[in-house]
Amino acid sequence: MFQRKMSFLVVSFLFLFTIFALAQDQVLVRMDISRSVSETKLPVYACLQDPSGKDYILVIESLDKLERNKNSYQILDFISKKSKDESYFLALNKNQNGRKKAGLYVTVLHDDGKQIVAKAKPEDAEMLCMLGFEIEEMSNEPIVFAENKPETKRVQYHASIEKIIQSINKETLLQYTGNLSGENTVTVGGSSYKIVSRYT
Repeated sequence: MFQRKMSFLVVSFLFLFTIFALAQDQVLVRMDISRSVSETKLPVYACLQDPSGKDYILVIESLDKLERNKNSYQILDFISKKSKDESYFLALNKNQNGRKKAGLYVTVLHDDGKQIVAKAKPEDAEMLCMLGFEIEEMSNEPIVFAENKPETKRVQYHASIEKIIQSINKETLLQYTGNLSGENTVTVGGSSYKIVSRYT
């Protein structure tokens, strides 16, 4: 009885430890998007579109952060399983036979019917060119999106405002400013005053 409880505790501990370790592990995922890519607040490594016109992104992030993001995703690969000499590649080929043969040279992680996402050594990925693929190595750095800045309004020309500006006399403007700021004395009701505050 004691051994059974102890075995159960050990198995439970290992299970929880594995779950925790996986939650911290980074993964490459496909995430369908319905809004602006920059609003996902996740590191985006590629923006793609499948043959049906559905936009999706490739994201590398930890599972716990992906869960907090609330978007649905499909895990393509665990980053920890990628060797140091392997990279991720995006390969475009409209030829169905070429896409079927790609698995002979690279590990196909995803095929959306238009392009594939593959994991391979660079020299193996180059073999895809012989099958008619256009290949591109996925960057190790996420895409940096420009911030959406509000559009500034253009000032329009108004003839009436131009007329007012032209009618201003520099000396008169300086005189009024001096009078109101207390620099000059002013005559109010026959007496001289210096305006030192709005309450004078």
